[in-house]
Formats: sequence, structure tokens, C-alpha cells
Amino acid sequence: MIDDMALALGPQSQSFPQLKSGVDPLPAIKRMIAAIDANLPKKTKPADIQSLTRFKQELLDVQLELEARMQPDRGVFIEKIQTSLLGTLPTVMNELLTGFHAAEIVPESIPDEIRERWLSKDGLYRIQIFPKQDLNDLSNLQRFIVDVQAVAPNATDLPVMYWESMKAVIGAFQEAIIIALVAIALLLMFIRRSVVDTLLVMAPLVLAGLFTMATTVFTGTPINFANIIALPLLMGLGVDNGIHMVEKLHHSLSEEQNIYQSSTARGMFYGALTTISSFVGLAFSPHQGISSMGLVITIGIFWIMTCTFIVLPAISKLVLKKADRLA
Repeated sequence: MIDDMALALGPQSQSFPQLKSGVDPLPAIKRMIAAIDANLPKKTKPADIQSLTRFKQELLDVQLELEARMQPDRGVFIEKIQTSLLGTLPTVMNELLTGFHAAEIVPESIPDEIRERWLSKDGLYRIQIFPKQDLNDLSNLQRFIVDVQAVAPNATDLPVMYWESMKAVIGAFQEAIIIALVAIALLLMFIRRSVVDTLLVMAPLVLAGLFTMATTVFTGTPINFANIIALPLLMGLGVDNGIHMVEKLHHSLSEEQNIYQSSTARGMFYGALTTISSFVGLAFSPHQGISSMGLVITIGIFWIMTCTFIVLPAISKLVLKKADRLA
């Protein structure tokens, strides 16, 4: 291909001349306008006619501008037009012409800094494998890594590092969530001195977590590295509501009052609105990671309050009344 191009260009392919300065372009512009006027009636396609007409008008504008200017301002204007239109042409063409002198590539002709990346001192070649599928899809990423490591178990590079770091992050947050649940349960046992109360307080957290996960799927906001930190935070934000609700339910059963008309319920509700208003602003952030974190936290707090105000009282009425009868 290089030989064919060099043959087609002929002797002028040795070097491309630099742009000439100080040449009056008006005669060439007038000849170009005359050529357009001669060929324009022969055109039948509307696109060709429109292109030539527009080109002619631009040439006329340049001609009018040149005729209106005096030296040396006229020379500066010509130089500016020539540089804007053709300033990089000699450099680009000379780079292309340099490529015509390319020869067969052998290991000895490769620069050391490149050769050392692909050939070790012991004569071992580096092999780089590129996937056919889009590795932004986690299933494709996993399949690619498994296929490569089945042949070369020690293979590594960015896909392997991304996959292993992702597993490390997910594993760390799984441990964090489990530790948070266990710590909350032990603390509740110490404070409430009751297995029933501990389970009642933990129930809204577990249900809200499940509902939050389902909602992220339906809304197209999957859990990722940016918003996964919201899950442990939601437990800390939600457990105090469960404690207040269970404590109030113990009194409401004996007093037979409507818990939703109590100051405890109002305080929890408006406190949740305050918290949601603090995090919902993050959902409008231009940064996708911060935006998804704000959205997940907002969804989680909504489900925590829903489970605390609806599910927890319903379960507590049944469980606590049964416990009182047995007592």
C-alpha cells in the first residue's frame, strides 16, 4: 500500500513545499469565481448548486474584504486566512511523506522503551488479549476473566484488577452490614432486655432493606461502589425510630390511645422529613455517584418510615398483646 501511494504521488512525494507568503490571492479568487459561474449552469443536483452558490458567496466576501483593505493591513489579513485554512497542511503532508520511507519492522528496529514492554531479557514475549464483548457489563467481564485464566492462571491487567477490587469492596461491605446488624442486635438486647423487643426493632430494618433493594431495581438505580455506603448508614438512621416506636407501643397498649396522634409519632415523622430533605439534595448533584447515593438514602429512609409506621405497629399489636396474655 505504501509503495502504491508513493508511485501515485511521484517525485513530488519527497517533500511538501511550505506556504508562500506575500502572494496576492485576488487573481486566483477571480479565476475561481469565473470557473464557478461557468460550471454552475451545468449542475442539476440541488445539493451541488447550493454548495457552489455558497462557496461563490464566500469567495465574493473575501474579495470584497481584500479590495477594501490597504497595506499593510491587507497583507496581515491574507496571512491570517492562509494560516487558518492551510497552516497545518505542510506539516501533515510531510508526516505522511515520511511514512513512505517505512521499512520492514524487526525487533532490532523497535525503540528500547517499547521493545522492553513486550520482550523480556530472557526472550519471553508478552501477550495481550482483547475481549470481543463490552466489559462494562459485569457478566461479560467475569466470563472474559474466567476464560483467560483457564488458559493462563497468572494473567493480570486492568480487568482482573477491577474484578478483584470489586469483590474486595463488596465483601468488605457485606461484612460491614453483618457487623452492623449484630452490633445493633446486641445493643438492643442490652438496652431493652427483651428478645421480642429486639426482633420488633430489627424487623423494619430488614424489611426496609429488602424494599430498598427492590426499588433500586425498578428505578434503574443499581447498587454500585458510590452508593453502597448508604446501606450501613440506613441502619443507623432507622434503628432509633424502631426503638421509639416499640417503646411508645408498650404504653399505647395499656392506655389504648392512637399512636399516630402521639407526639412521638409526630416527632419521628417530621424528623424523617428533615433527614430526607438533607439527602434528597444529593440526588440532584451532577456527579452520578453522589446523585445515586442521595437517591438510595432517600428511598431507604422512605421505606424505613413506611415499615416503622405501618408494619411495626401491626406486628407489635399482635406480638405484644400475645406476650401480655401469656404473662
